[in-house]
Amino acid sequence: PEVYQLFDVFLLTSFSEGISVTLLEAMDSGVPAVVTDVGGNGEVVVEGETGYLVPVDEDIQMAQKICKLINDQNLSARIGLAAQQRVAREFSVQRMMDAYCSLYTG
Repeated sequence: PEVYQLFDVFLLTSFSEGISVTLLEAMDSGVPAVVTDVGGNGEVVVEGETGYLVPVDEDIQMAQKICKLINDQNLSARIGLAAQQRVAREFSVQRMMDAYCSLYTG
């Protein structure tokens, strides 16, 4: 968490991805994220609310989203807080355990 708090923006520019633990960690630390729209990233990031999803190889759009967050500290803080709340609500260990229990108990 100490390292993530040094970031202005978290970037994940994967061509393929599952549910990224580093993305969850960054969001849990309140860091706004700009990620490629691949794999599980779209399940974690809510476009424009908890971060930004960018198509693969759209370098200009990626740069625009990064600059938007860096140049608007209020937006960055708002997205970072929303990201942190989403991770706590949807991706916590307790939430995972509850989902597994529900799955197994039917």
